[in-house]
Amino acid sequence: NGVDKMEYTEQIALFDALNIPLLHGWIYDPYDRETVETIGSLSYNHLVYIQVEYRSLVDKIQSKLRFSSQEDISASTTEAERKLLREGRIVDRFMKHSASQLTDQGLLKLHDFLQDRQLFVFFRNNHFSTVFYFQQQLFVLVTDFGYQDQPHVIWELLESVSGR
Repeated sequence: NGVDKMEYTEQIALFDALNIPLLHGWIYDPYDRETVETIGSLSYNHLVYIQVEYRSLVDKIQSKLRFSSQEDISASTTEAERKLLREGRIVDRFMKHSASQLTDQGLLKLHDFLQDRQLFVFFRNNHFSTVFYFQQQLFVLVTDFGYQDQPHVIWELLESVSGR
């Protein structure tokens, strides 16, 4: 729920120790009540866990449907399973929609959060990138080997969720 909010792990402790800003753009839409109520402040790892449990339960139910009626399945699910089906559907939808770990809302929040000429480490797609915020634009340091023979390509503009 914030571009500077991270689940604390030993792996990111170094950023804190060196006072290096570590940011992300994986933010849900605060006006999507269903997502807000379901996801709240859950971490990425927790959401992945819910998604895996949800998909496993859906597979189990689909398998049972081949041999039972819809009424039998509904009667045999527990309250916890019904809750997982409700919440898991929302989590699964959000995770699919934001698979790159960047959302439109996240981009907006980054622009609101940052100050001009700010350098920071950006976490997206399970990778760390160096980003520079300059004149209300986000520039990602190009580290892709595909550009190693392009001496004039140093920074790439990050301006949308779909592209870089």
